[in-house]
Amino acid sequence: MKIKKIKTYLVSTAVVTVLLITATLVIGPSCTSPQASAPAGCNTGLSPFKTLWSDVVTAHPAYTDSNTMDLDVHEYTFTLNANQTVCSIGYQGNANLYTASVPYTIEIYNNTDATMVYSGNIIFNSNSTDYHSVNGISLLAGKSYSIRRIVSNYLGNVINTTGRMLSFTTGNPFPVTSNGMTITSSNFYSLGTPGPDSNIGIPYIDLIFEM
Repeated sequence: MKIKKIKTYLVSTAVVTVLLITATLVIGPSCTSPQASAPAGCNTGLSPFKTLWSDVVTAHPAYTDSNTMDLDVHEYTFTLNANQTVCSIGYQGNANLYTASVPYTIEIYNNTDATMVYSGNIIFNSNSTDYHSVNGISLLAGKSYSIRRIVSNYLGNVINTTGRMLSFTTGNPFPVTSNGMTITSSNFYSLGTPGPDSNIGIPYIDLIFEM
């Protein structure tokens, strides 16, 4: 009788042990990748673009800062007076696109060498300018670059393509320079449609450089 009880105990212990090992293998360590964070020296509170924007607003108080221009692509072209590395990109998304988790395509194009240096899909929060870290994007002094945000899915309502911009009421101030960044022009246009609306404002697409 004692031998039978011992055998039953050993079998039960073995079963529990197997179940514990199986659970450990199934659950295992977490495979979720940690959320990317801005590298040290990437301060989203400071940027040449922010300073440049403020300078233009101060010099031209009649210009309007608003959400407008219902076109797929908003872009501006710029140069830098020193090599820089982009570590974060900031934009304020459309509320409907954000709710539906529809991303914007962000591109940085090297006009001088006719090469795309960055292209990525990012979902931007609509509450305020939302910053997303990117792996270091090297930009070279003296080269001409265009940064653009593209809406390829506006959920059937073209109003969802509007975005924050500084609209010029008369003429345009280009080129404008601040802290080593010069914006030389801007374009707003729809995909597959010829002819952009040029130099009518500056879209608010912030570039943060490593410090």
